[in-house]
Amino acid sequence: MGETELKQLGLPEYWDERYKDESTLTSDLVNLGYHDQISVDFSNTVIAQMQSRYPNLDWRVDDVRHLQLEDRSIDIAIDKGTMDAMLYGSPWDPPPEVQDNVAKYVNEIARLLRPKDIADHFAIAFSGKWIYITFRQPHFVKAQVARDSIWNLRVVRLDDGPGTFEYFGYIMAKHDSPNQGLTAGPSERETA
Repeated sequence: MGETELKQLGLPEYWDERYKDESTLTSDLVNLGYHDQISVDFSNTVIAQMQSRYPNLDWRVDDVRHLQLEDRSIDIAIDKGTMDAMLYGSPWDPPPEVQDNVAKYVNEIARLLRPKDIADHFAIAFSGKWIYITFRQPHFVKAQVARDSIWNLRVVRLDDGPGTFEYFGYIMAKHDSPNQGLTAGPSERETA
């Protein structure tokens, strides 16, 4: 896929024309007892298909760079391909628009996550976490997601053994203090 085609991944129209969901993440979470979910996508087609599969869940058309949700209103965020669709160009030096879009998205997650110490007693162990699962290598991703004044970053290698494709889980755990800043600019990014 060339750079022009990769740029298309960041447009709702691309997904409107091609989307066919095979993901079971939502139903897997429901089966584990997590019924209070908000699922967001910027494609009307994606949301319509998912609403037909899981009508009892909260599905919203929204832009992850400017989410219509209140500050500190989310206990945990899970990314299963959103940021991957935003990233194109050289991983060593992403184009300015990629850096800008990713920074807006990461800062929105930081704004939305509820710190552990203000979560309800049931969610306290899991609150304030963002989990991003991707094949992208840590030395490229850390520079995009690190916000030292907002959260601690841990990388977990996900591997099913020899011959399997290697994935990474990035776990950002928000600092406990609600007095920490809601967002941090690119100057606070860790360089790997």
